[in-house]
Amino acid sequence: MLRLPCSASLALALVGASSSALAGGPESAHHGRGTAGVFWFMHLSDTHIGANAIEGPNATPHLERALGEAVSIIAPRFVAVTGDLTDGSKFGVPAAGQDQGQWDAFKQIYGQAGMTADFFFDLPGNHDGYGDTGLGFYLANSLQGQHNQALYTSWEVQTPVGTYFFFGLNSAGNGSGPFVEQPAFTADEIAALEAGLASHASGELSFVLGHHRLTQPDNAAQVVDAIQTNGGAFYLHGHVHDYDAYTEAGGSVVVHEVGSLGKQDTANIAVGIVDHNAFIHRATDVTAPWPLVVVTTPVSTTLLNGEANPYAYTVCKDRPDNPFRAVVFAPEAPTEVTVQAAGLPAVPMALVPGTGSLFEAELDTSSLQAGTVDVTVTATFESGAAQETVAAEFVDGPCEALPDDGNGGFGGAGGGAGLGGQGGAAVGGQGGAGAGSGATGGAGVGNPADPESASGCGCALPGRATGGGAAVAVLGLALALVVRRRRAAP
Repeated sequence: MLRLPCSASLALALVGASSSALAGGPESAHHGRGTAGVFWFMHLSDTHIGANAIEGPNATPHLERALGEAVSIIAPRFVAVTGDLTDGSKFGVPAAGQDQGQWDAFKQIYGQAGMTADFFFDLPGNHDGYGDTGLGFYLANSLQGQHNQALYTSWEVQTPVGTYFFFGLNSAGNGSGPFVEQPAFTADEIAALEAGLASHASGELSFVLGHHRLTQPDNAAQVVDAIQTNGGAFYLHGHVHDYDAYTEAGGSVVVHEVGSLGKQDTANIAVGIVDHNAFIHRATDVTAPWPLVVVTTPVSTTLLNGEANPYAYTVCKDRPDNPFRAVVFAPEAPTEVTVQAAGLPAVPMALVPGTGSLFEAELDTSSLQAGTVDVTVTATFESGAAQETVAAEFVDGPCEALPDDGNGGFGGAGGGAGLGGQGGAAVGGQGGAGAGSGATGGAGVGNPADPESASGCGCALPGRATGGGAAVAVLGLALALVVRRRRAAP
């Protein structure tokens, strides 16, 4: 029998204790090093294919651009569309009922873009159920409806850090008559959601997606209860044709919504980013989407609507090497990316190998005053510059060691597994394993030109350390697990 040194035995014991006693959830967001667990996806909504020339004259080219150019540049793990896939305007009359021609056009767009059922998650909305009790048109024509023969679905993203669970709800109930909206969650999908959240309670984060606002359906309380019972989740939706972020359920559920891709020109291509279990959701304009700069570390103390972010963490200022990260999406590479904290000098950020869009730098922030600090990331291109500023909370030391997800970067452990596989079993019939690979040592994003290798959902992951490095990796992981769930680093 293999005997481990005392230190290694203790490390394994700590790993076991942490994995069973310390659950994930939004409260687990933390400041940390490494990029192995950083990933992002695209969120679209209200594509309204078939909308008339007044309400949505550019619905088709907007969706074509989102599934073509935007997917290629952003290289997301997956794309989620939260309802109103078609306009439901039979005979050209808004909300009169389903039109097979509109569904054929929708199918043609996602088919020509190479979307697959383990990468493209198109959920139903009220316009997809007008005049169609049972949502038969959705089941026969949407990618998920055809694949699952169900009105809801779920999927996973697996990283070297852990598993992230996603559940796509149907908030349109059983459909409705013409001109009538009857938002509801069905009993079977609520049961499937409860089971899915419960089975992923030991995972990192859970996300619930639907078309309507979380509390709009009459039986919304059951969905809210399922979310709260299992440690919380983020909720993403469309329907109201607005880009916003706010809280529900007494402030425990952070909600993100995106504008209509089919009937608007602005704030309608969103990117959701996970960085050390913090979730950042930003939207750009389909008419002029690039460059898009998003600060992912540290997180803002406020949401888009000005509310306090209940899951913002603090940053210990008294470190000479505090990590900062951001993503930059653009057709061309920036000539320079810099980060600046308050009045400190701007510091160049380096591209994290294998990611294509993720930049990182370390700053000596020990001279800052404790309190709210503006952090600005600026990306410079030959044609101009773009930036984002977030307000983060910095606190006095002494500082504990930061959790380290590894995978290279400044201070990272290096050698993390690249991602890019597919699949993941899903409640309601979604799943199917697939193959693909990202760049070894990078936060793999798959091949943006090939959606079948882009999502990374449900892929099996190789070990993160071999040979003599294994004991060091285990010890590092143990230390990280001890502190990773602590939101503050005093």
